[in-house]
Amino acid sequence: GKYHFVGVSPLGFSGCNYWYLDESKKVTKGEYVWVTMGRHNREQIVLVDSVRQYSEDNAPYDPKTVKRVLRKATDEEVQRKK
Repeated sequence: GKYHFVGVSPLGFSGCNYWYLDESKKVTKGEYVWVTMGRHNREQIVLVDSVRQYSEDNAPYDPKTVKRVLRKATDEEVQRKK
């Protein structure tokens, strides 16, 4: 698909599936990534619950306005947050 969307959950939760666009198209289910989340758009590490590919015709959110994955989290960063 043209667009790589990932459903994520905050640490300690699962199945929330807040959707973000992964422009790298390399993030996989079970990995941890940095995103901005919440009312204050705070950067935080989240778990990737699901990954879906979409075309321009069926993308669930406008790729121009949806939040994006900032980067993959390192193992060290994840251990500090758990």
